[in-house]
Amino acid sequence: MTDVPEDAKPPPVQPAVTATAQAVPAQAPPTRLKATLVLRLIAILAIFKCLLTLGAGMVVMDLSHHDVAETLNRWMRNLNLDPDADGPVHDAVAWLVKKMVGTSVGKLRLLGLLFYLYAGLYLAEAIGLWLERTWAEWLTIVVTGLLIPLEVDKLIEGPSIEVVLLFLLNVAVVAYLVVRVRRKLRLHHQHKLAEAAAAAAHAHGAARGESRTSAPAP
Repeated sequence: MTDVPEDAKPPPVQPAVTATAQAVPAQAPPTRLKATLVLRLIAILAIFKCLLTLGAGMVVMDLSHHDVAETLNRWMRNLNLDPDADGPVHDAVAWLVKKMVGTSVGKLRLLGLLFYLYAGLYLAEAIGLWLERTWAEWLTIVVTGLLIPLEVDKLIEGPSIEVVLLFLLNVAVVAYLVVRVRRKLRLHHQHKLAEAAAAAAHAHGAARGESRTSAPAP
């Protein structure tokens, strides 16, 4: 029996690498992570708005059962705040008294229900945006967009830093979501066109194959 030289021996068979071992963990692109972060920041803003409108609804509902001016002044005293002093708190109280005094109980309760409705919408926005749902983006565009004309009216009456910042923030949110939704619609349309083209090409290829099969042999 002759010895086979080492160089003539076949190389050892390497064990096959499984597909699991070859798989590389997929990483989300930076743009995807950035979009998720922006959506979650908007969701946090919606939670903040939800809490504010919910609190406003509770205040208005409570005012509907009492004298408005007396109740507001009592709240100010309980908070150790001077309702007659100058400053943003006094201005807020004066604005609230001006808007609420003389309003009927029915209108106050209707306003309170409207605040509760907006609180529910903001909560739905927050949940949907956190989960990156397209319906939540549409809802945010509509609800926030409806408030922009009111903020413009406030700016015309008397601009303040708070109103300007809120206006710019809402405009930025609406603009970002509009661009994002339009991009989604464009990609969806392109995907549908690609599917239709692929289906047409497949049908054309199948028809050509059938015609070749049915052609008589020479």
